[in-house]
Amino acid sequence: MEIPKLVGSGYESVVATSPSVQKSTPVVQIKTKDSSTSVSFDEGANVFVFKWADANSKQVIQQVPLEAMIELAKAQNKTLGTVVDTKA
Repeated sequence: MEIPKLVGSGYESVVATSPSVQKSTPVVQIKTKDSSTSVSFDEGANVFVFKWADANSKQVIQQVPLEAMIELAKAQNKTLGTVVDTKA
């Protein structure tokens, strides 16, 4: 779904997709001439991931949470149910 261009905002495009898309697909992506911001949901870690990238090189400038924290959350989620068979 394409969201209309915000008049005078400096945004080139804003794209939103259904939250039921695959885990690596951005839920929201905002592009300016210098950078892009995307928000996606990581199902394995059960967290939203915010990324800021350079528009020209596509290199990620900053990511929240950090990749190491996402991997830690995934590992922790894998252990759920090993001691007790149910989640709270």
